Amino acid sequence: MRYLYDADATIDILTNQPRARTRFETCIVDGVGFSVITLIELYTGVYGSTDPQRARGELEAVLQAAEIVPLDDRVVQRAAHLRADLLAMRAPIKQRAFDLVIAATALEHQLTLVTSNARDYADVLGLTLLDPRLP
Repeated sequence: MRYLYDADATIDILTNQPRARTRFETCIVDGVGFSVITLIELYTGVYGSTDPQRARGELEAVLQAAEIVPLDDRVVQRAAHLRADLLAMRAPIKQRAFDLVIAATALEHQLTLVTSNARDYADVLGLTLLDPRLP
């Protein structure tokens, strides 16, 4: 596995944003994963949609092509260090709890984080990002 998808990039796939589906299919070749934290975000959208059954089916079709990356002690420790480092830099963390755990997951497993919202991760040192909307 080489890529970890976040919720923003996955929503791009589900809403047929230009390039998103093609980028996903390209990334699948090298392996795609989803953090369990990302699943919380995605299923929140499913249960809040006007047609949860349809939305769940669409999401699960995407998830079939990927691995689920569990939250383990290594990721927890990496996320705690990351939060402490960002606090020391006086960087905002309050609204970013899920994003920081996802970033820690990518760092701990040496994965490229696929996101269409790079600003959420811009101050995370050592994190490799890929925007699925860009060529």
